Amino acid sequence: MDQKHLASFKIKILALQYKDEIRKTVAKMKYQDEMDFLVSHEPRNKFIKNLALSLEGNTLLLFQYVEKHGKILQEMIESEANGRKVFFIHGGVKGEERDEIRGIVEKKEMLSLLLVMVLSLPVLTLEIYILSYLHHPPNPRFEIFSL
Repeated sequence: MDQKHLASFKIKILALQYKDEIRKTVAKMKYQDEMDFLVSHEPRNKFIKNLALSLEGNTLLLFQYVEKHGKILQEMIESEANGRKVFFIHGGVKGEERDEIRGIVEKKEMLSLLLVMVLSLPVLTLEIYILSYLHHPPNPRFEIFSL
């Protein structure tokens, strides 16, 4: 960014508040149990879905667990996407399909919604490619939310 290769962007952190009862229960959990709770907590997933669908322009969601979280978010978002494109990219997506998505990005067709899995180097490479496209003018409006 200092060399002006990327457009400037903002990172916003949203701290979701949970009821005291939930917070006390989760505070006693081991790390993996807490992660399982977070990715399966329906109100949290609905919030993420509603946030993604409410934003204009390109939206990129990064997730760690394909089946436990990414697939659930994909289905929730696609059910209300109203014709907006949703791309679900993870380590199991074949190279040809990734190339097809990359082609859409290169043609600068409007990408309304992207779901990307951060898992392996090939996926990370595509993610970096997409991020460079999204951050590069003429797409200066790009916000990253951390939940």
